Amino acid sequence: MTPQIGWGEAIHDPGAMALGLLSDIGWTAGYPVLEGCTDPAYCNYNPDAVTDDGSCFGIAVNWTFDINTDEYPGETTWAITDNSTGETVASGGPYADAFTLISESGTFCEGCYTFTINDSYGDGICCGEGTGSYVLALDGQTYASGGEFGFSESTDLCNGPCTDVDADGICDELADNCVDLTACNFSDPDNASCQYLDECGVCGGAGIPSGDCDCDGNVADECGVCGGTGIPAGDCDCDGNQLDAIGVCGGSCALDEDADGICDDVDDCVGDYDACGVCNGPGAVYGCGCYDVPPGDCDCNGNQLDANGICGGDCIATTNCPDLDQDGIVGVGDILILLGEFGSVCDGPIFGCTLPEYLEYNPEATVNDGSCSTILLGCTDPAYLEYDPTASTDDGSCQCLVVDPACVSPSMDGYSYNVVQIGCQCWFSENLRTTFYGNGDAIPAGLTDGQWTTTNSGATAVYGEGSSFCYNDSPDIDACDEAQSLEEYGRLYNWYAVDDARGLCPSGWHVPTDEEWTDLENYITSQGFSGTEGTALKSQNGWNQSGNGTDDFGFSALPGGGRNNSNGDFYNAGLRGYWWSSSPSGGDAWYRYLNDYGPGIVRNDFLPRYGFSVRCLRDAD
Repeated sequence: MTPQIGWGEAIHDPGAMALGLLSDIGWTAGYPVLEGCTDPAYCNYNPDAVTDDGSCFGIAVNWTFDINTDEYPGETTWAITDNSTGETVASGGPYADAFTLISESGTFCEGCYTFTINDSYGDGICCGEGTGSYVLALDGQTYASGGEFGFSESTDLCNGPCTDVDADGICDELADNCVDLTACNFSDPDNASCQYLDECGVCGGAGIPSGDCDCDGNVADECGVCGGTGIPAGDCDCDGNQLDAIGVCGGSCALDEDADGICDDVDDCVGDYDACGVCNGPGAVYGCGCYDVPPGDCDCNGNQLDANGICGGDCIATTNCPDLDQDGIVGVGDILILLGEFGSVCDGPIFGCTLPEYLEYNPEATVNDGSCSTILLGCTDPAYLEYDPTASTDDGSCQCLVVDPACVSPSMDGYSYNVVQIGCQCWFSENLRTTFYGNGDAIPAGLTDGQWTTTNSGATAVYGEGSSFCYNDSPDIDACDEAQSLEEYGRLYNWYAVDDARGLCPSGWHVPTDEEWTDLENYITSQGFSGTEGTALKSQNGWNQSGNGTDDFGFSALPGGGRNNSNGDFYNAGLRGYWWSSSPSGGDAWYRYLNDYGPGIVRNDFLPRYGFSVRCLRDAD
C-alpha cells in the first residue's frame, strides 16, 4: 500500500525531507508542510520550517569577531569551544591579508564556552610586527579584545542570564565586586574589591620600598645592577672594559710612548717637536737657529758685506777709473753712457722676507729685512686629501691620495667585484659572494636549519635557500627566491667563516676590523653627514617603507637581511642590512647594520652563528 498524506498534514520524517527523497519513499499525495523551530531567537532555529513543532530550545547567541591583522596574518588562528563537550563551535584563521580588517559572525547555543586566540610565532599580533588587534562580541557586547600576547590567550565566555567572567560563582552584572581578570583576587569568593599584585608579587601590596631596587631590600650599584658590587677592580666601566694607553675606557690604543695623549699608531710625532717644529729634531742649533746663514749673506737677515767688510754696511766700492764701457780707457764712450742715463731715477732696494719657507715671504723683496719669523708645517701636495693650502713647509703628513690608482676591481671565484674609494679606504661596493676561502678550500654551504644552528665552523648561505622559513619584505624582488637574492644581495656568512685564517676576501683585501668600520663612519661624518651617515651609504632603491638612501659615496648598501642562529630562519630582507667586522667582542663579534627607518649606522655585537653579509677592504699600503 502506498502511504498518502492529506492537505495540511505534517510529514514526521525530517531525514527524508532534508534529503529531498519523497518520491523515493513513495509519498504521492498532498502538499507536505515542514515542521521545526521557526523562532530565530533559539539556537535550533530552522529557516526552512513552516510550522513550529514546539522543538525550540536554547537561546541563540549571535557572535561577531573583528580582527585587524598584523604583518604576518598566517600565524593567527582562533576558536570558541564548548566547556562541557570540548566541541569547537566557531573558529577562524590563518589569514592571508596583512594589515587588513576582517569581520566574521555566526550563532551558537547559549552555554559556557572558552575563546582562545593563537599566534604560532609567539609574538601576538601587537606590537612588534604591526598594531594588530581583535574584538569578540556576543549579542553586541564585547567579551574579549586585545592584541598583545605570546603564543595564545584565552577568555571564558559564560552567556545567558548570568555572566561570570571570573568564574567565581558570582554573577558579574549583579553583585560581583571584582570582575577584572588582571586582579589577583578576581575569583575571591569573599567578593572583595579588586586588588592587584604589586611588583613583589604581594596581592594588594605596596611594592618595592623607596630606594630599594628589588623585593629583597637590595639597592642598585653604579652599573645599575640590583644588589651588584659595582665596577670590578681594574675595569673602567660596567662592560668589562679597561683603560687603553691614552686613558680611553674600552679604547683600542696599545701604546703611547711619549705620553702625549695621542695613540702612537696615529701620532704624527712619537716624541717631541723641537723649537723648529721638527719631530725629535736637534732644535735651533744652526747659524740662524733653525737654518744656516744663506749663501752670499753675512747674517740671518739677508745682509751682505759692504766694501769695507761690514755686514749690512752702506759703503759702496768706487774706482778712480770710470771705464763704463770696459774698453780699457776713459773716453767719449764712457761720457755718452753717462749722458744716456742722465736724469734717470735709480730704483732703491725692496726690503722684506726673501725666504720662501716662511709665511712672511715676499717674492718681490730684494733685500731680507729680518721679518721672516713663521714657518707653517703641513701637507703641501694638492694630490693628497691632507693638502693644506696655507702650509709653507711640507711636514710629511701627506698620506692619502685624492684618487688612489691602486683602488681597482679584484676578482675571486670567477667573479669581479665593483669597488669605491671613500676617504683613504678602498671598499667593495657590493657584498661578497664567494664559495671558497682564499686558499681555494670550499666553504661549507647548503646547511639545513639543524646544521646551521649547531655548527662551530665557517659556513655560507643564500637568503631564502632550501626549505628554511623565509620572510620577504623586499619591495623590488622575491627575496625568498635564492637566485634573485644571490644576484641582489650576494651571500651570507657566519662569523666563523670571517674569522677563518684561510681568509674570505681576495688577495690584498680583508674583512674590515671594527676600528676600520669606525674610520669609515668618521669620514662620512666629517663630510657633512653627521647623524645621517646610514642614509649616505644606503642604495637609492631596494629598501622597504620609504627607507631608500642617497648613496652619496657609491657604497650602495642593500638590505640583504640575515639568517637566524637559533632556528635557521631567513629574516629582514628589504628591511635591514647586516655586515660583519673581523673583530671579536668576548664570545660575540662586532658588526654594523642599517635599517629602513633610521638614518644612522648602528654598531652592535652578536653571536657568531648568525648569517650576515660581508664587505671587503683593500689592505693598507
